[in-house]
Amino acid sequence: MAWIVLDKTTHSLYNSPMPTVDFESIRIHIRNGDYEVSVHAFQRMGQRGIRLQDVEHAILHGEIIERDVQAIPFPKCIFWGFTEEKGEAIHVVCSVTSQSKIVTIYFPDEDKWARDRIRKR
Repeated sequence: MAWIVLDKTTHSLYNSPMPTVDFESIRIHIRNGDYEVSVHAFQRMGQRGIRLQDVEHAILHGEIIERDVQAIPFPKCIFWGFTEEKGEAIHVVCSVTSQSKIVTIYFPDEDKWARDRIRKR
């Protein structure tokens, strides 16, 4: 797969290889405590009664179910995992930055997500 890129100097289009993104680096950052949590994510955690420990657990032991290398401003992915205490399914959206960032956390909506963790179209 390739990207179509605009050369801003010549204003011409060309094919460029799709960039590679190491989404697994997020787990390393979480393990090392080298990550950010957005204000939005903290607000959602409070509203939904989800602890930071549960978010970390879902990232470290969960599964990456979506990857978006073209997301703006940074590539992002969705982790599917469970809260440690109650065993509730949660999704954690993270972006790949120099540290890694937790963007938001939510309980997956059964109307939007199939049982096999794939987004319904």
